[in-house]
Amino acid sequence: MLSQRADGERIVGALLGTEGSHALDGELENIDRLYAAGFRMMGLQHFFDNRLGGSLHGESQTGLTRFGIDAVKKMHAMDVMIDVAHSSEATVRDTLAATGNGALIVSHTGFQGHCPSPRNISDETMALITQAGGLIGVGFWADVTCGEERDRDCRGDPLRCETLWRVAYRPGFRLGRFCHDAHRRRATAPPDPSAGRRRAP
Repeated sequence: MLSQRADGERIVGALLGTEGSHALDGELENIDRLYAAGFRMMGLQHFFDNRLGGSLHGESQTGLTRFGIDAVKKMHAMDVMIDVAHSSEATVRDTLAATGNGALIVSHTGFQGHCPSPRNISDETMALITQAGGLIGVGFWADVTCGEERDRDCRGDPLRCETLWRVAYRPGFRLGRFCHDAHRRRATAPPDPSAGRRRAP
C-alpha cells in the first residue's frame, strides 16, 4: 500500500485490531486465530484488569501476569503491533522489558505533563516508549486535555485532530509541554481558508 501511495495512487488502508485482549480468554492459541482472521494490532487492556495484567483504569495497577508476558512475547514474535493505550504504567514497562524494548503503540492518549489525569500515563513512561521507537497518538478530548475548551476548538476544525504524532524524545524535552505548545500554535494560527475541506491524501 505504501508503495502504491508513493506512486501517486489514491488508496486508503485500514488496520484491524482489538481494544483489550479479553478475547484471548487465557489461551495463547487465540492469538493465532485472531491473526488468521486479519488482526495485526492488539490492545492489551481496556477499562478493566484482565488475564494479561493491570489496566490504567483498573484496581490493581499491577504489571503483566505470567500469561501476559507469554502473550506479549508471542505477539511480538508474530509482528503484531502492541497497543498499550489503556495499560497500567507497570504493564507498559513490563511490556517493554518482555519485548526487549520493542516499539509499542499508544493509539490514543494525552500527557500527564499537560493534563494530570488518571487517563494519561506519565511523561517518563512516554519517554521510554518513544526511546524504543514507539508511536503515540495524541487525542484532544476532555479526559486527556483536562477541559472541554480544546474539544470545542477541535470540533471547529476536525482536520487538526486527525493527527498521529511520532513524538521523538531527547534529554530536556518535556512531552507534556510539546503537546501544550503544539495545540496552542494550532489554536492561535491564522484562519486557514481551506479549513473544513477534505484534503487529498
